[in-house]
Amino acid sequence: MILSKQIKSTLLFTLAALFALPLSAQTNVTTDDIREMVSFNLIPTFQTTNVKGNPYIADNFVTGSFELYSGAKTENLEMNYNIYENRIEIVDGNQVYAVSADDVKEFVVKLNGEERVYRKGFESRRLDANHFVEVKADGAMSFLVKQEVNYSENSSAGYGSASKEEVYSKNKRYYIEKDGEVHELRRLRHRRVVKHFEGNKQVNNYIKENDLDLSNPDHINKAVKKYNEITS
Repeated sequence: MILSKQIKSTLLFTLAALFALPLSAQTNVTTDDIREMVSFNLIPTFQTTNVKGNPYIADNFVTGSFELYSGAKTENLEMNYNIYENRIEIVDGNQVYAVSADDVKEFVVKLNGEERVYRKGFESRRLDANHFVEVKADGAMSFLVKQEVNYSENSSAGYGSASKEEVYSKNKRYYIEKDGEVHELRRLRHRRVVKHFEGNKQVNNYIKENDLDLSNPDHINKAVKKYNEITS
């Protein structure tokens, strides 16, 4: 489903009722469960008529699911993550439900045929434990990507009229987690990133043999996955 040009109303609901369920009943939360917990507090309409960019991880609503800290997991939903508002938005028929991400531990979405995992719990420079990051590679070493959204308004006036444009601009920050420590890759330069693999000849040989450029996030991801393969 393509993001609607006019979402007429978004319903906010609380997840508190899920925590009251016995743990054995927290294995699967259905859309019906979500619908039963809705409190009909309307969030202001999101108009996209004069909007440049968007605050979401994907341009469309996609298939995904999420897990709460309680252990409760949802079934597959049509959803998206609003980075700027820090909430998960779920499509059900003609309605869009907004879930505060405060109680969500992790969510998974399918983008371009690939399953992507977003998780909390990492802390570093400009990264709070309550921020979601995409876990590109996971294991003894993790490669993490934090997406940020900045919002601004641009006003312009023409003959007999004035208009306002809302602008969402995106930025990415990259991190490596190893031995419980999270390091921001402040500058993606090969010589800086390769230091994180010092002492592992197999990985360094892999980087050289495959001509990996560690200023490229995709190549960093390959190197981290190779590190995990070797050290597992």
